[in-house]
Amino acid sequence: MASPWKHPELGIYYFRKAVPHALRAVVGRTEIRRSLGTKDPKEARRRHRAVAEEIESEWDRIRSLRSATDDEAPARLVSLSHKDAHALAGEIYLEQIAKHEHDPGDAVEWHRMVHLATNALPLDRRPEGAPKRVWTHAMRPEFVARREFGTLVSEHLDKRQLQLDSKSFTVVCLATAQAMRDAAAQLKRNSLGDYTPDPAASKYPAPYSPSTNGPPLQVEAFIADWIKGVPLSTATRQSWSGKLRNLMRNAGKTDIASITEADVVAWRNARLAAGISERTISEGDLAGVFSMFKWAVEEKKLISNPAQDVKQRFQEPEQVRPQKGYDFREADLVLRATLEDHSNLSEASAGARRWIPWLCAFSGARVGEIGQMHADHVYQEPTPSGLRIWCMLVTPEAGTVKNRKARVVPIHPQVIEQGFLAYVDKRKGRPLFYDPELARKPDSHHRQADKVGERLAAWVRKLGIPAPVQPNHAWRHRFETLGRALWLREDIVDYITGHGPNSAADNYGDYLVEASYRAVCYLPRYLEGPAKASPADAITQANGISILAGQDQSVRFARHRGNPSIQRN
Repeated sequence: MASPWKHPELGIYYFRKAVPHALRAVVGRTEIRRSLGTKDPKEARRRHRAVAEEIESEWDRIRSLRSATDDEAPARLVSLSHKDAHALAGEIYLEQIAKHEHDPGDAVEWHRMVHLATNALPLDRRPEGAPKRVWTHAMRPEFVARREFGTLVSEHLDKRQLQLDSKSFTVVCLATAQAMRDAAAQLKRNSLGDYTPDPAASKYPAPYSPSTNGPPLQVEAFIADWIKGVPLSTATRQSWSGKLRNLMRNAGKTDIASITEADVVAWRNARLAAGISERTISEGDLAGVFSMFKWAVEEKKLISNPAQDVKQRFQEPEQVRPQKGYDFREADLVLRATLEDHSNLSEASAGARRWIPWLCAFSGARVGEIGQMHADHVYQEPTPSGLRIWCMLVTPEAGTVKNRKARVVPIHPQVIEQGFLAYVDKRKGRPLFYDPELARKPDSHHRQADKVGERLAAWVRKLGIPAPVQPNHAWRHRFETLGRALWLREDIVDYITGHGPNSAADNYGDYLVEASYRAVCYLPRYLEGPAKASPADAITQANGISILAGQDQSVRFARHRGNPSIQRN
């Protein structure tokens, strides 16, 4: 587009331009889209011209590289580390000194070069007394550096037979601006008769060599450093590490620093060809490697993120049924099947099939949180009204908890009445639903808990639950649905299910089990016909709160904040 494009929702202007067909294999995209960072149309036009100049300059460089080769397309463009970029700039510095030191010429010309190079430096690298403000978008250091020193850098790269991607080329131009300022300052001193060795010469790395590029970013060493530097759950670390290894295998490389945007695009396309869903590629594959590369850039291990601009668009699937969770018939079908004979399974597997659906139905917990629970995490919690309520502790100590916060979830009386505590006693000192001694590795207990959920989902699917319904997560949706139908307070439902707070006020104070238990007990009992009186009545009466029931004996817990009250339906 020849003019800025305004985002219809955000109101921010963008640069958009189609990539020429001849260059798409190298660029790796069909369109360049870049935010101009402004909502002002006049400023957007100024910035649009500067970005257009940069993009066209880069495409001209790629065309020249292509015409200089016999192949139909140039070789893959190289991504450089920060150190490599400054090593190349150091080579340019040495070339300029060697070329002019014997006959430096007029000091005024070198003074002008010092001023020109200073304008191409980032603000934090400009010497004291130099202008610290960039007046227009076109005067941004990266634009000035490419415009003033792009030709010099390209000539040097041609001599080195080195072809860089766009981001690396820009960084080398910025580093060259610093090198040219140092060289011009030294040659200015030479022209005035001062041949004192330049102290700036020693700051540049040794000449760039792909074979002696310092300690390489080998994939396994990189992953180990990333795990130490980023606080994530074990499951997320393993998932993203696997995605990065898959990318490296597809690219045929072992050095992280050698991965280019074209490598990421090729990997994405290979995943699509393998039948991986577009949503999985977008929210799983690309999101994982993007986050890892972003950390590497922040830690100065890479100069750019090769996954920064690689996207995979996907369309939300049609919702062919109104419910996300189980309807009443499906919930009864699954829970009735849990009462069947499961003696052909191990004790832990039979227990998972018997109890996890009930615990999920009355808690809205994620199946992984229940599947990893230990027998010691089921206990009685005393209340201010003198009751002792059976609860389960959902804690990160047992494994993955999405918000990384422990919470106490009351157990519904119907689960207790069915004999759940007897099963807990049989599993005393062990996880409830898997056997640690069967783990292949000492640290793979969380994976065993994941397998519990996977096997349970496969069993539920065989009962006749239709494909759009997620067999385990459907209980979580159903819990939220019932919470709305019964007018349970949103903040208490969010606490029970482990959702994050909706406001700063929700972060204050704690959630006593008494309040959570009252909410849980308002949930209808399953497989028993007409609803029975709720044990929540005893709690509310013990606290001096009257219950006003409708004709159908149903009650609801008011949604508003402050002291909870019971209202008629």
